[in-house]
Amino acid sequence: MSTSAPDDEPPVPSTGTVDESTLVPVERDRRFVVRLVGLMLVGLLAAAFVGAKIKGFAGTCGAGLIRPGSSVIPPEGRR
Repeated sequence: MSTSAPDDEPPVPSTGTVDESTLVPVERDRRFVVRLVGLMLVGLLAAAFVGAKIKGFAGTCGAGLIRPGSSVIPPEGRR
């Protein structure tokens, strides 16, 4: 059971032009918009998570090079 046109009518030959009076506006698919917004939110959350991880790694970079309580300023007067 298909909803196509009966087979006894021949197809209308194409002239290569479009009759604009027969065109019907296409409605926006709400599912597409919802999926697009959802994917954008997931991408934003993923980018924020990765950015926070990178910021944390950068903050602790080199933390083990200097012992706690020591100074990076060389002592004066030792000649």
